[in-house]
Amino acid sequence: MTNTTRDNEIAGPTLVLGATGKTGRRVAERLGAA
Repeated sequence: MTNTTRDNEIAGPTLVLGATGKTGRRVAERLGAA
């Protein structure tokens, strides 16, 4: 069960970044800075 939880945490933000596209880059920079 823990594996699915971890995958969701990783895949969640990744899907958002891919969907947002241009804005995803800004978010990625924020995540990288954080």
